[in-house]
Amino acid sequence: MRNNLKKLLLAGALVSATAQASEWRTPWISADGPIRYTFEKLHKDKYNLNWWSAVHAKEAHKAFLKHGTKAQPLTALIFNKADFTLNQIFPGSDVPLNVEEFNPFMAITPISPRVSYTEYGMTLGARWDYPVWKNKGRIGLRATVPFRRVEWERDDSGFDENEDPTSQFVKSKQIRVTRAADGTAPGVAQESDVVVTAYRMDLIERLRTTAGTSILTTGNNVFSILNNNIAAANATASPAALASGDIANVGFPKLFAYQVTNMVADALNANASTIGSNNVVAVAANGNNFLPDNTQLRFFDAGFNYINVLTDGASTFGANKSNLWLIFHRQTNSPDPLRFGAGVANQAGVGPTVATGIENILLQFRQNIFQFFAKNDFSFDTQIRSGMGDIDLDLFYEHTFNSDWMGELCVGVRFPTGGDKDKFGNPYKALLGNGEHFEVKVGALIAYQPWNWLNVKADAHYSFVLEGTEHRIAAFHGAQIKNIGPRADADVDWGYFVGHFDLNFFHPKTSAIRSTLGYEIYYKTEDHLTFKSQTMQSFLGALITAPGDPNSNLQPLSNALARKNTEAIAHKVRSETSFQINPYFEIFAGGSATFAGQNVMRDRDCHAGFNIRY
Repeated sequence: MRNNLKKLLLAGALVSATAQASEWRTPWISADGPIRYTFEKLHKDKYNLNWWSAVHAKEAHKAFLKHGTKAQPLTALIFNKADFTLNQIFPGSDVPLNVEEFNPFMAITPISPRVSYTEYGMTLGARWDYPVWKNKGRIGLRATVPFRRVEWERDDSGFDENEDPTSQFVKSKQIRVTRAADGTAPGVAQESDVVVTAYRMDLIERLRTTAGTSILTTGNNVFSILNNNIAAANATASPAALASGDIANVGFPKLFAYQVTNMVADALNANASTIGSNNVVAVAANGNNFLPDNTQLRFFDAGFNYINVLTDGASTFGANKSNLWLIFHRQTNSPDPLRFGAGVANQAGVGPTVATGIENILLQFRQNIFQFFAKNDFSFDTQIRSGMGDIDLDLFYEHTFNSDWMGELCVGVRFPTGGDKDKFGNPYKALLGNGEHFEVKVGALIAYQPWNWLNVKADAHYSFVLEGTEHRIAAFHGAQIKNIGPRADADVDWGYFVGHFDLNFFHPKTSAIRSTLGYEIYYKTEDHLTFKSQTMQSFLGALITAPGDPNSNLQPLSNALARKNTEAIAHKVRSETSFQINPYFEIFAGGSATFAGQNVMRDRDCHAGFNIRY
């Protein structure tokens, strides 16, 4: 059927479009003029010409994903999730260490994009009909020309292009401690400012060395250093046996299962167990704690293999690494007063070596996520566009069966005059039409007026959105998030059904005053989408097998992910009131709201206008 309909149009119907995603909006209430239906005609035995105009507004802040009334942020519809980590946009939902554009923050940074949709505009429309078959039938034409201002406004807060990418993963606090004068025995007390820093363990897991391997898998990494030196540091000593003035029971890093958000203390004084055991105690609540109250603290144990600290099931860390922090402390009497001690008097330990290594690696990755996207000509900025939308032209036949029954058949074409000419590279692309697709429409209407104060009208039409090549955003195999990535051309088409059931009420004293209350059902098929290329390179760039030796890193695309959330259903209530001021001039106003649905905006719109008859 689809192929036969394509033959009805010129070859130019297969146009190139630059649309970023499927149609999420429901039909406009003012798309065809006033929604009230009347049997009355100004001229019964000659032609009628109506000209109307309406202004409208449409807005949406939420969307329906699963069929029902529960709404989620609009971005859940756009990206497949409203809250996610950025690794989920890449092939396999991973950021490999050996890619050209490796960035540890792209693997673990959470993002919660939020956006609102608003639209204002005006529609011009006309209807011409002419009597046939002894005035029992009328043939005619309808045309509408919309003008719109569409805005997708980014209204999320949090990360921006100027924010330090480490802000969520590295926490520091400067504290003042008292230490002995010579670092070996009590003497003249001295005060020192000490910076204590904690690193979230999922960041440590994602760091790589200059060789392009994980800091956890290379032989000279933070955990192997700890394993090789922990015995010399007397790490297994009981916390109670250590000096009460120490701000670290051992000079090596410690892990604690708490997401640090507020470091409010001057020093750490707490009992805790070794990390290798399952006996975890809470830090005592007192004013000297460096960590928040009830923080679970664990010390390093000489008998534990820390190289597998994030994957070893016995350690119970694998599922909690975003809540585990690596923290460096110093001993009060350390000869390295500004940084770290080994936990034993007169031994500086390997703490500085480990910490310096981590900091040197982090210096390579100061670019935050929005700078990363900007470098790839991709942004999340607010999008605004104004202009003409898609023009509709219908040919119809209306038949009067008797004084109580009327019916109509129609065919129509939508022309892609609201084509998209803006630059690609933003998931919030503002579209004035349907992305430069031609449409073919078939429809029917039946109306019944049992009383002079009421008529009942039902109508429906189905539109075939013909295939065109769109510049979509690549969806990679194994990714979970769509509409963030490079451009990928795809052949796309779909269809949709719109049905109405309206009750038209007339004032008992005059038919010039009427009100309509109705229901709309909207159904859109899943996009028929096929990427023209089956593979492409993601924003992560080439594969690095050796220093300075980039190789092609083509990854398979996923038609299924690109199609996800594109089958839509909307249930709407709509109403309108109109007043026929004289036989030639009418004013009307109304609105509609989507109250339930699936994969559509929870949008609301209103309109007001006039209708002139000749």
